[in-house]
Amino acid sequence: MAASAGGQYPKGVHAGHPLFRDMMVIVRDRIQDALKKRMTLEQVKAARLTRDYDVEYVGPNSFVSADRFVEAMYKDLAAKTAPAAPARGPGAAGRGQAPAGRK
Repeated sequence: MAASAGGQYPKGVHAGHPLFRDMMVIVRDRIQDALKKRMTLEQVKAARLTRDYDVEYVGPNSFVSADRFVEAMYKDLAAKTAPAAPARGPGAAGRGQAPAGRK
C-alpha cells in the first residue's frame, strides 16, 4: 500500500515481491467479497480490510493511506463488476416484446 521510496515496505519487500503480490490479492478478494455483500465504500473503509497489513505497509512516509488505497481498489472493482446496462436503440428488443420482424 505504500511506495517503495522511504522504506515503507517490510525489509526486502517491493512491488514485484511475492509478499506484496499476496497482500494485493488478499485485499482485492476481501473487497470483492464486500462488494458482493453490497457494502458501501464507507462500510468497507470502516471494516478495515487492510488491518493485517497496515503496520507493515502504511506509515507516515507512505504515499497513500490505507483508506485511499481501499477507495481506489473499491472503485476499480465496483466499475468492473457493475451490471451491464440493457441494450437500447435500433434493433434492441423491448421488455416482453419479440425482436423486430417476429411475431
